[in-house]
Amino acid sequence: MVRNDSLPGRVANSYAQDYARTQHENGSRFANANLTERQWEEFGQTLLTKDLELRQNWLLKDRPDLALNLPGASVMLAHDRAFEQHRLDPNCWTPRVLLQAALEKSGPQKLEQIWTNMLDNEYAGATRISNTGYETFAQMGLAAGSEYLAKLGTTEAIQMLEGRSAVDPNVIGSNSFYAMYFEEEQKW
Repeated sequence: MVRNDSLPGRVANSYAQDYARTQHENGSRFANANLTERQWEEFGQTLLTKDLELRQNWLLKDRPDLALNLPGASVMLAHDRAFEQHRLDPNCWTPRVLLQAALEKSGPQKLEQIWTNMLDNEYAGATRISNTGYETFAQMGLAAGSEYLAKLGTTEAIQMLEGRSAVDPNVIGSNSFYAMYFEEEQKW
């Protein structure tokens, strides 16, 4: 998983948690899951291991360039393997629904194009957001694309309003409902 110290990180983590809670109801072969913070941490360690394995494979194929900058298909495979190992639907990964739709409709080059676009942070991410919106409808169609973007948009809006950065370990919760630890008094 990604860190909760940025809006994209909070959105990704919230999306994954929400998806896992209802994954079976949404057609997954896995039961609904409500993971603890420790279980998400274990998942993150698994993801790092799967990512490293794929990077090592690219090095063995004399492709250090791809080991350094994994192709989208490799990133997707690492996420798929990690999620499945923890009995979580791979669609818990925020971009997977769009990347899979692109792969099925337009092929591997489109998947890579969309993935590369998702990594573009120039102009405060405005180009990325615009291109992702366009590709969502182009690859998924109006109905499925609208549903996917609505879910992402809702998750982002909630995190913008209520999400709390995980930078300060002495403050946990949302912006309007939280707990603080007072070190001098050693109490919450």
